[in-house]
Amino acid sequence: MRSTPHPTRTRFAVDNGGNLQFLLAAWRGRALAARLSALGPDPSGQPMKALLPEHYVTASVPGTEDCDTPHDLHRARVATGTPADPNEARKLLRDAQRPLPIRTVAYDESFGSTLASPLVAAAPLPPAATSAMDGYAVSGDSPWTLRTEVRYAGAASEFGLDPGEAARIATGAHLPSGAMSVVRDEYVVVEDGIVTRIPDAPVRDDFRGIGEEWEPGYVLADAGSAVTPAVVSTAASGEVSRVDVRGPVRVHLALTGDEIRRSGPLSKGQTRDSLGPVLPQFVSWCGAELSATGISETLPTHSTSCSAGPLTPTRS
Repeated sequence: MRSTPHPTRTRFAVDNGGNLQFLLAAWRGRALAARLSALGPDPSGQPMKALLPEHYVTASVPGTEDCDTPHDLHRARVATGTPADPNEARKLLRDAQRPLPIRTVAYDESFGSTLASPLVAAAPLPPAATSAMDGYAVSGDSPWTLRTEVRYAGAASEFGLDPGEAARIATGAHLPSGAMSVVRDEYVVVEDGIVTRIPDAPVRDDFRGIGEEWEPGYVLADAGSAVTPAVVSTAASGEVSRVDVRGPVRVHLALTGDEIRRSGPLSKGQTRDSLGPVLPQFVSWCGAELSATGISETLPTHSTSCSAGPLTPTRS
């Protein structure tokens, strides 16, 4: 289209049969946005012909035919001499896509996007030695003298244990200084301020050490991973405040076909809309976000078209 004079901003394909294919076209972004704007705030119900610009050019696309029925599709496949390969088609589509630009955003604003760089832990987990059970933080061997302080999860108060001392501790609480282990409730008895390990009780450390899950620099998720709620939660646990992402891809669905009816009884010549109700969920299942959807009339056939984002003016 660069070789065509202004104001031509649109080129439509012509198939082997000489038919103009309005659904196979190249638009300049500003031209398409202007035509949509001219249709008013709600283009639903208008024929696609209303979208056509006053000036446009055509281009022959050799090897293309208009496929309206399963028989037409089969005939086209046979004409190519090779069977259709969905995996090859997917590869061609992926290879033709240009990567979306990289954005750096807050970790909790990255839902639905894709990591552009690895998610790397900025802090150890746990960040401090933490009790894994309700029980007693202890220093040295049994028996222990019970202190009056209680260590709760999230408590900011500080105290330390000397050898031979114990303190009550809750699950998730940071160990006080001097503590060497945590003994769970069911492994001890407490009498007259003395904590004693029950005979034959297992000797184990019921706490999580600093960095037991990961150390700083550990790769939590590889580049290319979808940012799911689990990835966002992991970023928070790793003290990662900002992440590099691409996307999310936003899809505009335009369902065309004046014979389509979403609800109510069918009139003569109408058919039930079996795609419209499920396409938004399908878009979400594919990892994209639905930006808008609408239904309009068609030329003689109907189609479903998608764009990578809202149809707003862009540099053309």
